[in-house]
Amino acid sequence: MKKLLFLLAFTGGLTAQAQVVTVSVGTSGSALSPFNSTQANSVYEAIYKQTQLNQAGNIVRLAFEKNSGAYQSPLTRTVVYMKHTTAAVFTAGPLDTTGYQRVWAGAFTNSGTTGYQEVVLTTPFAYNNTDNLSLLVLRNGGSTGTTLWNYNFMGTNIARRNTSGTAIANTPALSASDALLNLRLTFGVASAARTAATLLADVYPNPASTACRVQLPNGLPASYRLTDMLGRTVRATARLAPAADGIATLPLADLPAGSYLLHLTQGAATSVQRLVRE
Repeated sequence: MKKLLFLLAFTGGLTAQAQVVTVSVGTSGSALSPFNSTQANSVYEAIYKQTQLNQAGNIVRLAFEKNSGAYQSPLTRTVVYMKHTTAAVFTAGPLDTTGYQRVWAGAFTNSGTTGYQEVVLTTPFAYNNTDNLSLLVLRNGGSTGTTLWNYNFMGTNIARRNTSGTAIANTPALSASDALLNLRLTFGVASAARTAATLLADVYPNPASTACRVQLPNGLPASYRLTDMLGRTVRATARLAPAADGIATLPLADLPAGSYLLHLTQGAATSVQRLVRE
């Protein structure tokens, strides 16, 4: 077993006070965690202990270390959750998101064959450095292609997962695992500039027929309007409210076939995406 290494380093790229905690737990490659990217659906849940992190503050960035894999397209429809926990192990059982805070959703970075793949959390997580940190990674209907991610065996039942491809809506059963993924967390004060960032929403299918689905960051409602390609409003501003899984349905049956622009607003964040009605 490789020796556990904790690295605390000051960085200046995010904020003046930002600190990076890297839990380097191994160089073995898993094709099943934190994403079974050969399947459209997967679940990975893991416990990182307070003694491993030993740092209080806002977690503002998260990265997993890629071991290998020629597939380098973003891993779409990924959702990341965090919560405090006093538990140190998992037992097999159904997926349960009780108590979790949704911190990020979208297409997970997968831009190289090796190295840390990082995302900036849309909602920083305030870690108390007293409890353990429970991390949950879901993919529900995402893109597929083989990737491997570094891990080591760090204790019995330190994680659990479902890699069968079972849709999240069917509440998949999770089996216990001893594989803990290499993790890098950045702690710091959330940048005010982030609130003005582009709204990262996943719209699918696109092209669509009678309706499309919109996965919204943080599972929060957004306002939307539809225009034609000349900017003329075809549907006035309305509210788009997601279900418990953070996905909202946008009806399109009343629109003629053609191309439209979907304008989304959530707080200070906005986006404009081309949407095709078949």
